Amino acid sequence: MKHRSAILCQSAIVDQRSHNISLINIIDQLTLDNYRTRSESANQAKNKAVLVPISAHFVVYSHRTTPDQPESCRGQILIKGPNGEEIDRTPFEVDLTEYKRTRNIVHFGVFPCVGAGTYQLEVQYQDANSEAWDVVDSVPLDVLVDVGTQ
Repeated sequence: MKHRSAILCQSAIVDQRSHNISLINIIDQLTLDNYRTRSESANQAKNKAVLVPISAHFVVYSHRTTPDQPESCRGQILIKGPNGEEIDRTPFEVDLTEYKRTRNIVHFGVFPCVGAGTYQLEVQYQDANSEAWDVVDSVPLDVLVDVGTQ
């Protein structure tokens, strides 16, 4: 199994006829407003992530290692905070038994935030014959805190 790319965007639209995909508003930065900052301060003291409402798609594109040999594996997206610690994990299946390439589109309705900094959305694959997870990509996401005025 070969990983091609991973990208976070506001919306991923797949054309039903051609199966081409349009990625709308690529996201590489989130800015949190005052309300979320206050919530963050209350929970950060307890070492808990604040669930920030967002609407985003994380698109993972994979293809077969050998075009005529079907394969599949498990995948997961690990969200790591600015300190490198894992905050969240989202599993998905990569099924290339019928087609030679695929796109997994994972919807995020909330983002687990522990404060300002650079987060990593790490893509990992696990082969059916192994217990080990292989890191195949890591997408950075900068989170800024807009303290503003009240």
